[in-house]
Amino acid sequence: MKFKATVFLLASVAAMCLLLGTSAAQAADVIFSATIPTQAIGIEDLDVNGTLYDVDFTEPETVAAQVYGEFPGTFDFNTRETAAAAADAVNAALTAENAWTVGAEGSGGLPFYRIGFVSGIVLDEIEAVGFWESATDNIDIDRWIRNATEPDIDHYTLGVRLWAKFTQVGE
Repeated sequence: MKFKATVFLLASVAAMCLLLGTSAAQAADVIFSATIPTQAIGIEDLDVNGTLYDVDFTEPETVAAQVYGEFPGTFDFNTRETAAAAADAVNAALTAENAWTVGAEGSGGLPFYRIGFVSGIVLDEIEAVGFWESATDNIDIDRWIRNATEPDIDHYTLGVRLWAKFTQVGE
């Protein structure tokens, strides 16, 4: 009988360790609009590859230069893979909290956003930004997914969109 109690105690401790170990990954807090309860205006403590970020969603009429600075800009994620991981983390948080739209408070929100990761010159003269776009799934409105299997490009200073702006926690 003593053996069974010890095994049960060890199993309980192991389960608690697993639960506590995964709680950090689940610590993201989606912040919703005060006026539109299904619109996310930001996310606090989002874990992207082991680094915590606070995320703010911009106004829908924002250009990449307003988020990343003058061309060529400074990006939080410098590769398509790290930007995709950030998009996947945002999508998981938005889906978990049943967000239907994103955007700055008072903007009305949209069912999509972008994360930029690189800039460059296209067609010998156009300043462009590479980005991943995520949106709500057409079938399940509160499920967020990346729109494509490959990133896209847009004009750096003319392409107005809604962006996810990242700030590393503690900076």
